[in-house]
Amino acid sequence: MWHPFDILGDELFVDKTLRDSDAPSHCRLVYSERITRWFKDKSDQNNQWPPTVDRKPGVQISRRIDGDRMRLEVLHEWQLMIRHLLSATMDGSARGWRSPESWSAQVTFSNIRNGREFLPEIRETGSWSGGRLEQVSQGAENSITQSGEARSLASVYALLANFPRPDEISSIGSTTLLEEGFTVTPDVTLLRCPENLQKHPMAAGLDGYALRGKGNFPADYWVNRQGLVVFVCMGPHRAFVLESLETLPS
Repeated sequence: MWHPFDILGDELFVDKTLRDSDAPSHCRLVYSERITRWFKDKSDQNNQWPPTVDRKPGVQISRRIDGDRMRLEVLHEWQLMIRHLLSATMDGSARGWRSPESWSAQVTFSNIRNGREFLPEIRETGSWSGGRLEQVSQGAENSITQSGEARSLASVYALLANFPRPDEISSIGSTTLLEEGFTVTPDVTLLRCPENLQKHPMAAGLDGYALRGKGNFPADYWVNRQGLVVFVCMGPHRAFVLESLETLPS
């Protein structure tokens, strides 16, 4: 299978100063999204037609780490046939899997047609405590509650904001994962990326970790020596790339 290093190439470029940065405990991180719109596989890595790659707004995360606690404010925008915007607040641990313990989100859509709204706003709330995960989705007229067991919990937004240290990764085991938009994937593990990817020129100065769940493409997190996520490869045709880092007042 092709890897984003081969397909996206220079689209993963991050200026060296930003690539080597150390994020302060209170900061805002902005990741833009890259999506391959067109790619023709000629089965020859050295003789490919150049892909067409779209740049999308992606994810903005404001994090505040105080001791072993972390609060995140997340703004995630999808530009599909309609604009899809998630605005969320998450509170939880700054250790181990960076487990969120409570969260609330508002999901809105740019979907006015003929003067009428056909996709109403959705509100999501959730909590994780004592190995129990519960989420409530509230629409205009109905609500859905989902609950289940989760021995541990991780979140793609928390991992982007504050990736586990190497000494933590060896002991955290498998977990339940809150994906983008707070969908749930069980039995996810975090492993070192294969050696051939670690030695790729795109990975110079970075350590790669693959987040793997059954039935999903692996998500490769590429982290600098200070623990800052520089880019994440979500399967072969999609990535989030660090665009800016801003210190926030305490």
